[in-house]
Amino acid sequence: MRTIIERMKLVIDPSVAIPVAVAVFNEEFQKIIEREGIMTLGIILERGNIDIGCYEKMMPWIHLGATK
Repeated sequence: MRTIIERMKLVIDPSVAIPVAVAVFNEEFQKIIEREGIMTLGIILERGNIDIGCYEKMMPWIHLGATK
């Protein structure tokens, strides 16, 4: 989630971070992609379904402007 928030400026649903993490950090997955010659990979990013205040509690390094 942190990578997507920081780089893409998108607030996503936490479950969406799983396939993104696999695609970016899982070496076995990357080897399969390379072996199969896949050049493009699509991941659907769903908007966050959590109250903004919850994001700030889970990730104190972000500031989304929640009212307290």
